[in-house]
Amino acid sequence: MKNPINKINAIIVDDEVLARINVREALKLHPKWHVMTELSDGEQLHTALEYTNPDVIFLDIQMPGENGINIAKKLLQTKTEALIIFITAFNQFAVQAFELYAIDYLLKPFNDKRFAQAITRAEEYLTCDQSPSFLKNWQAKHLGSDEKIDKIIIRSSGSIRIILIKDIYFFASSGNYVEVHHEDGIHLHRVQLKFLEAKLNPQQFCRVHRSAIVKLSEVKELKSLEDNQYSVLLSNGKSVKVSSTFRANLMSRLGIDQ
Repeated sequence: MKNPINKINAIIVDDEVLARINVREALKLHPKWHVMTELSDGEQLHTALEYTNPDVIFLDIQMPGENGINIAKKLLQTKTEALIIFITAFNQFAVQAFELYAIDYLLKPFNDKRFAQAITRAEEYLTCDQSPSFLKNWQAKHLGSDEKIDKIIIRSSGSIRIILIKDIYFFASSGNYVEVHHEDGIHLHRVQLKFLEAKLNPQQFCRVHRSAIVKLSEVKELKSLEDNQYSVLLSNGKSVKVSSTFRANLMSRLGIDQ
């Protein structure tokens, strides 16, 4: 562990004045934290980083001009080692940010308890020998990478579940989550199905419905239903509906003549 940090410098980037004030006021409850400057867009941030070296950047996602996701991508290519905490009113963007680029995200409107959790996480990283350079290197490795995942990591209160891709049968949308159906049961993963699809090996998985992705090796039967509809029966006994949009591609992937 590093020596305890006595002062943590932060920059707040949000085009909404009230949002910047909310973060600034929330930070007053954490004496170690100091706001270096408040900015309204990514261009101002890039300029500020030429003469400042913050420990943490509170970054809004939806802003005029360049959005926070693209700003974060550029930051990974610079010399800054600042950690990023995203602030957003759009949960779908927050999920992507949390999975790839940020140490945490705050969904507007946030309360003091949720803000304190983000602060604690940042302080833990900053006092760890592996951070922040370790985090940035990990982010840079995964950013824009075509590398496909070989496991799903699901975090919950007091638990980190690791599910190997080889043990998965299919994925199904469930509100803001994705159901991961695997050998040991079903677990919910807070990620978008579209985002997950981009990280899966296309030789192994196939989209069969706007709300489902199946592993091709687990498909045992293609069943015809009423009204020219189809479903696939998987090796675990589960049936997944196939929409007309994806049916032709699925049949081709299975080597079935149409």
